[in-house]
Amino acid sequence: MASPASSAPRPGGGSAAESQTPTSPSSSARVACEVIAVSTSDEFLLELGAALGGQASVRPVDGIDAALEHLGDSRRAQLIAFDARGVTDARAGIERAHAKAPQVSVLAFVDVGAADAAATELKGSGVFAVVTMPMEPRKTMAVFEGALAAGAKRAARTSYAQKPLNPRSEEHTSELQS
Repeated sequence: MASPASSAPRPGGGSAAESQTPTSPSSSARVACEVIAVSTSDEFLLELGAALGGQASVRPVDGIDAALEHLGDSRRAQLIAFDARGVTDARAGIERAHAKAPQVSVLAFVDVGAADAAATELKGSGVFAVVTMPMEPRKTMAVFEGALAAGAKRAARTSYAQKPLNPRSEEHTSELQS
């Protein structure tokens, strides 16, 4: 019998919840994205995994600094799920994540009673949405899909802006100089 995720050690910021993300019969063999879950709560990780239904891999980390280290080291789309419950300055962490990787959407998770105050506090911080706890799986999945689409759109704009307008022109110019 497997041990519960809450009693499993978390070497390197990971946990048993990372490898035990539930899969549903309708989920594909490959997951759509990587969710970097910033939380010290195993209950949050379990609830997040259940809400995502196997559509994403979850990489748990204990703080925003650890999340920042993982940004960009995946071939899949990335998203940050930030458990803002009990965090004194969630805005600063979200702004740092947004500054480092503006193409990565950040979702802030808060208790139902704190949703209005959190939305006001985080307005303009770069957070994609404030999601209430406990999670409603359908609503949570819809927010994740929207956040991924917005992140993909920002990444495409960033990628397009970094490419030369005519890549052949550089190749042609170097041939002429030879």
